[in-house]
Amino acid sequence: MQLDAWNYEDAAYKIDDGIHLNWPSLRIYQSNKSEEAIKQKERSDKAIHEIITLFADAKAYSFIKQPLEKNLHLEAMKGLFDGSKQLFVHCNYVKEIISAVAFCRQMGIKMVLVGGTDSWMVTDLLKENSIPVVLENIHRLPSREDEDLDEPFKLAYLLKSANVKFAVSISGFWQNQNLAFQAGTTAAYGITKEDALRSITISAAEILGISSSTGSLQQGKDATFIITSGDLLDMKTSVVEDAFIQGRHINLDDTRKESYKKYKNKYGLN
Repeated sequence: MQLDAWNYEDAAYKIDDGIHLNWPSLRIYQSNKSEEAIKQKERSDKAIHEIITLFADAKAYSFIKQPLEKNLHLEAMKGLFDGSKQLFVHCNYVKEIISAVAFCRQMGIKMVLVGGTDSWMVTDLLKENSIPVVLENIHRLPSREDEDLDEPFKLAYLLKSANVKFAVSISGFWQNQNLAFQAGTTAAYGITKEDALRSITISAAEILGISSSTGSLQQGKDATFIITSGDLLDMKTSVVEDAFIQGRHINLDDTRKESYKKYKNKYGLN
């Protein structure tokens, strides 16, 4: 969506693009406070079985042109089976990724991997099944004690080297201002600045299926862009000077800038 509109219908580039699924954890935790391993496995097996049952019902329902009674849950999932929607699967652990890919392949569903901390371990599998990865939270610690400290920073490079499409994202609206800086970190660890910029622009638009109208500056697309002094991807030098959404000039003034101007003039600050 773009953020200059009166309502969500006007703001949305694409409504109902896909369905998000949190894949059950397949990790077996072993500590004094953890459940027995067999109980953890039984719980994850039960959760996956419930998912398989639900999606099997939804797939069968999708073949019914005029059901006698509409099931709103299954109606919402129809697009997964005619290709008009994608399934955004949230998981990180390598066993979970392998399990989710096998499930989507069996169901004939287009999958997007969200998170994918261990995606670098299964790049051949992702490439073979044309599964893009939406990376989350580049600025974090490794997921395992024995991994390189800079493993999260190198993940984009490892995917790029394996020709796996990826985008960089960040969770939480309060962190959006740091998205470009997270992409900048990937540029410091192997990929070019052009590819880092792609990861938050055109690559993201392609994964979301909206690249025909946004994501890059081309004739026929929306004129949505920002102008910065300094390097957009570098938090030390990046200063946003101007912004345009669909060709409309956006007023970037806010209460913090107004307060700064007020007290700067009051005390004669430079």
